[in-house]
Amino acid sequence: MRLAIAIDMPNFSGMTRAIGHNIDLKAFLKHISHGKGNKKEIVMAYVFYDAPRNAPQKNDFLHFLEEELNFEIIFTPYKSYAPACPIEKTGKSRTDNYISVKMAGHLYKNEFDHLILVSGDSDYEPLVRACLGEGKTVEVWATKFTMANDIKRIAEIHFFEDHKHMHIKQKHQKNAA
Repeated sequence: MRLAIAIDMPNFSGMTRAIGHNIDLKAFLKHISHGKGNKKEIVMAYVFYDAPRNAPQKNDFLHFLEEELNFEIIFTPYKSYAPACPIEKTGKSRTDNYISVKMAGHLYKNEFDHLILVSGDSDYEPLVRACLGEGKTVEVWATKFTMANDIKRIAEIHFFEDHKHMHIKQKHQKNAA
């Protein structure tokens, strides 16, 4: 079985705050790639990370993901709001859009069998439905606090709270988020 992994880093960071622990991504990768039955091979692994439009920079954690865990880091530039917009924020994350477009491209080229999406955001419902419609399986990982009902109804879901072997209490370990 060919696995594709997409991590929505802004959402993932919120998950770790919600459960009060970092997630050991080495343990996560080991867990998802070893399982019952089929041989599983990770054929693509992406981390989508918000970055300022002019100056995306890699920190130690991103270097760890790239160098030690073989994730491809994809910087997603913020969308600027119109100058007259009354919202106090200066930009909006477009991570959901980037993940959906990237993974849909791989889907329609038949480059994976099973999508593992790390984000419980309801914006991924169309992507999940498209995967299911093409005969793929989808596994969504999030926290109970961040898992949207729209996703719960259609995908195989897993909550990080239920996988204590992936929790790291220390906030500054290199292999955690």
